[in-house]
Amino acid sequence: EQERRVVTDAMAAPVTRCGRDLRYRWVSRAYADWLGRPAGEIVGRPIADVLGPEAFAKLRPYFERVLAGEQVRYEEAVNFRGPGRRWVTAVYTPTSDAAGGVDGWVAVILDIEERRRAEDSARFLAEASAALAGVVDYESTLQKVANLAVPYFADWAAVDVVEDGRLRRLAVAHQDPEKVRLAHELMQEYPPDPDAPGGVFAVLRRGKPEIVSE
Repeated sequence: EQERRVVTDAMAAPVTRCGRDLRYRWVSRAYADWLGRPAGEIVGRPIADVLGPEAFAKLRPYFERVLAGEQVRYEEAVNFRGPGRRWVTAVYTPTSDAAGGVDGWVAVILDIEERRRAEDSARFLAEASAALAGVVDYESTLQKVANLAVPYFADWAAVDVVEDGRLRRLAVAHQDPEKVRLAHELMQEYPPDPDAPGGVFAVLRRGKPEIVSE
């Protein structure tokens, strides 16, 4: 037990041991740090309570497979309670009791969010470059770039241009066509205020990007 704790706590990757009852038996220091809570608040508690219902539902099929005796590897984007939505890759290895039956598993987890972001960025740039090279008019070009931004970086993407002092919504992208139509309607019914301290016109006046968190 002491050797196991020394080894797992020395690992940078989060490690945890869970039982058939879907409760934590122990967790490494890195796992507790990754979830942002003390190990004492994790050990003994149900996985669903610690990770949250959304993450538990996403991972439950893997739990069932490993409890059937299969070593499981996966790569998923999961919305964990604590670290939020993260891309992770994990290996679940079944463990046995004295009678040889599966009594739980040991999981080793790697957070690969930054790697996935870098891969998505590189893929987006490659596809955007191809789109830009394949069209001649700027309206089609900007619509293609907006389409590429969804779902790589956003749920929505819109491009506005100024024509004769007025703002025109040139391109909108969303996975749901109905929401694209809604975006155009909202732009017509509630156009941005040219004198507002923030928003599209403020960005145009200042020439600097703006991030709005709410």
